[in-house]
Amino acid sequence: MGYKAKIAKTVLSEWGETLGTKLFGKNIPTNVKPILGVGENSMSKIDAMSFSKAIDLDGEVQQPLGQLLKSAGDGNDDAFGLLANAARDFQVEDQGYRVLDRARKNISGPRRKGTLSEKTGRAIIAQGQTTPPSPKRAKSIPPNLPQEEIDSYIEAAEAALLSGKKNRVDVPYLTDKDGRTFRLDNKGGKKYGLQDQELKNARNAKLQEVRTKKGNLTTRPGVDQREFYADPDYAARHKKNTEEPHHRAPLHPSSKLKEGLTVKERKQVDSILESVGIVLGNDRFNRDNLPKAVHKQLHSWLKKNKILLGDIDMSTLSMRERMKYLRQFIMDMQKSDQKTYELMQQFIQQSRQWQTY
Repeated sequence: MGYKAKIAKTVLSEWGETLGTKLFGKNIPTNVKPILGVGENSMSKIDAMSFSKAIDLDGEVQQPLGQLLKSAGDGNDDAFGLLANAARDFQVEDQGYRVLDRARKNISGPRRKGTLSEKTGRAIIAQGQTTPPSPKRAKSIPPNLPQEEIDSYIEAAEAALLSGKKNRVDVPYLTDKDGRTFRLDNKGGKKYGLQDQELKNARNAKLQEVRTKKGNLTTRPGVDQREFYADPDYAARHKKNTEEPHHRAPLHPSSKLKEGLTVKERKQVDSILESVGIVLGNDRFNRDNLPKAVHKQLHSWLKKNKILLGDIDMSTLSMRERMKYLRQFIMDMQKSDQKTYELMQQFIQQSRQWQTY
C-alpha cells in the first residue's frame, strides 16, 4: 500500500481529532492526519492535550503550531523535534500554573499542620519549571534486531534516499523489538548512518532551547521573532525543500557581543550595527533565503576560514572594551556577505547551464 493510500485510511485518535479541529477546523490536512492518528509514530495523548490546552489559553499559538504540524507532515524531522520540545514546554508551563494555584490556596488559607509556606510554594513552582533531565542514554544502542534485517533496511533506505525520496514520508523508520525507532541520517556527501531517533529528538530539543535563549538575547525588544520563520513562500521552503532560512548575522557570535550587557548597552550595540546595515537576532531583516547547497557551502567556508565563530567570551567586558570586537564583527560580516554573493552567482550560473541540457 502506498503512502498516500495509508494516509487516506488513517483513523484519527479522539485527542488527535480534537486538536486537529481546533487547528484546522473540519478540513484537517491529509499529511497531518497520520500524526494525529493511532500508531507508534503518532502524537501521544498527553502531547495532544497539552497543545489543545495551550490553544485555549493563548489563541496566538494556533497559527505557528498548525504550520509546524504541516511541516512535520511533509517529513521535516526538525519539525518533529520542535513539536516534542514545544509539548514539553507547554506541559511544564501548565504544571507551574497548577502548582502556583495550589500554593496560593494553601498560603491564603488558615495555617495548619501540613500547609505550605510561601517559601516552600515558590520552591515547588521553581522545581516544576526547571528543564527535564536529559535522556539517561548518552549513546545510541544498536537496534534489537537480527543483523541481516538491519543490513536489509539500510540497503533499501539508502537507495531510496539517494534517489531523492524523504525520510518518514517515503522511507519508513526502522522499529526494533524494544519499540525504539531508527532512521538513516546523511553524514555528508552520499554517506549515510543509522541514527537513534530518540536521541536525535533529545539533541534537537536541547539545541532549540539554546537557540531560543540566543534569539531572545540578540533580537531587539518589540520585534516579533515569529516573523523570521514566517516564510513568504511556504511551498518553496517546506514542500519543494529547495531553500533554507539563513541568519545573515549568526545567532551565536551575535549573542557573544551582547552577553553581560545591560538592556541600554544592548540597544547601543544594535544602533552601532544598524548604522552599517546589520540587524541581529530573529528579525525578518536578518533573514536570507538561500538554496540548500549555497547555505551548506557558506557555513563550511565560514568555519574553515574562522569567520564569525563567536569563540571569544566577552561577558565581563565593558562596552569600551568590546568596540574592537564590534569592528571585527562588522568586517567579518562584510566578508560573509561577499562570499554569499559569490556563491549565489555560481549557483545561478550552474542552474542556467543545467537548463540548457
